[in-house]
Amino acid sequence: MVIPSYFLQDAPMAPRKSPDRAEASFEARLWREACEQVDLAESVQRVFALLAEHLPLDRLIVMHLYPASLRLVAAATSAPRGVYAGKRSTVRIDLDERSARELDQLLLEGQPCRLSRRQSALCQALVAQSPERVALVTPLLPPKHPAGPAVLIARAKPAASQRHLELLALAVRPLRVAYENHWRLHELGRLREALEADREIERTGEVYAAEDVHAWLERLAQGKRAPRPKPWRR
Repeated sequence: MVIPSYFLQDAPMAPRKSPDRAEASFEARLWREACEQVDLAESVQRVFALLAEHLPLDRLIVMHLYPASLRLVAAATSAPRGVYAGKRSTVRIDLDERSARELDQLLLEGQPCRLSRRQSALCQALVAQSPERVALVTPLLPPKHPAGPAVLIARAKPAASQRHLELLALAVRPLRVAYENHWRLHELGRLREALEADREIERTGEVYAAEDVHAWLERLAQGKRAPRPKPWRR
């Protein structure tokens, strides 16, 4: 099993050049669309729409990495091009050790990159259902809660250029902030549920083993069906 080393150290970020007026305007639009929305899925959909004006994209997925199981699970995904935005499917990808090592290196480098199926085991895993596509991948590294990568599924032709990757780099920070906001709301929701659970314990006297609850929440987070843990009475 490979535990990504970016959990232990911060990834380097390349210095940014001063943007021109058009680039600055595009970046401002990315920030607005990513951060004005409460729902992460809506932010991802709007950022995808902006990027798709300039890149040959089909889909944008913000993924969360579960290092213990080597699994990538979509935290939010845009609707594929041409599909109604309300129809978003759950994306789960199990990595082998080769693709996990490749992802580890990508996260450490901290730069957007273009992956092709011919040369990349990670790309083969990301676009397994779309063999004619390539993956544009950029790390999202929130300081406290590493998310993993943002993955753009793109058409192989025309090939993504260096300019496309530069535009993609402009979306990294807005997507990172949107993900952090999503995580904070998630944590607030868990705190609210904990308070409600305390009230329920006081009312009924029933409690749950912590390890049973943690295992149940982990299965739910990975998109698996899981029966609720059984309570026992104090």
